[in-house]
Amino acid sequence: IKTSDSFGSIVMILFGYFVSFFWTQQVITNIQHTIVASTIGTWWYTPTDANSCWDDGLNHALWHSLTYSFGSICMGSLLVALVQGLKYLLRSLRQGFDCCECLLDCCLSCLEDMVQYFNSWAYTYIGIHGDSYVTSGRNVMALFDKVGWDAIIHDELASVVLWFLKVTIALLTGFVGWWYVNVTDTNSYETPDASDNSTRIFAQILGTNDSDDDDADTVAFIASTMIGYFISSIMMELVHSAIHGVIVCLAEAPALFHYHHPQLADDLVVAWKECYPEECADEFLTTSENYAVVTC
Repeated sequence: IKTSDSFGSIVMILFGYFVSFFWTQQVITNIQHTIVASTIGTWWYTPTDANSCWDDGLNHALWHSLTYSFGSICMGSLLVALVQGLKYLLRSLRQGFDCCECLLDCCLSCLEDMVQYFNSWAYTYIGIHGDSYVTSGRNVMALFDKVGWDAIIHDELASVVLWFLKVTIALLTGFVGWWYVNVTDTNSYETPDASDNSTRIFAQILGTNDSDDDDADTVAFIASTMIGYFISSIMMELVHSAIHGVIVCLAEAPALFHYHHPQLADDLVVAWKECYPEECADEFLTTSENYAVVTC
């Protein structure tokens, strides 16, 4: 029989486990986000320090993210981890359908999305300027309000496109795993060839067996899909972080973009004005020739 004390201890242990897990995951993700944003900032302001695969800009981004900005990263990550820990603790303890529990779960999900949204822009500003967590969040929101880009950042379609790409890659990887299991003869275990042995081992890891081919196909598809989604999420997060870095730098210093990268700037102006003809003021998005007089 479970006493109230033992049940409370189990709840606290579960909550601590969830928080520690999500905190670690958030810290790793946000370190990556900050490093990419810092590299974009270096490429934007001083492109000579970011003109190769591994240069001074990347070294500075790594050092700054893992030292001076690490406390800010941990602070914002903890806020998200606490909300996620409460949400998954509630789901793990839920028994049946309860209206109040569903409402609380919905509120926690909305709060999680709000904190994640704030963090994504705050960490972008931290990577570019190295300010504290609270200061960066305040400054980046004030920046968007100053240039009138509130509607633009709320209407960001990049995350939707990247999510679609992640799902597509995951499904393609799942079908590759399913196809591999079906074309591999897992019954030929007597082959002395090392390549055949590795093939057999991989097929067994994916769940193939002699007794139930349907279950093997299902396990292979699910396992391959999860692997594909995990790997694609890492790659797409790099792209998403870079997009945020470009948006913040463009709002803050468009003249430097036209000066250092005139061709890219002109291409971006054309595409940007097609999507947001009214929101983008001419003083922020114009041709590189107009900026040449100011910056030279």
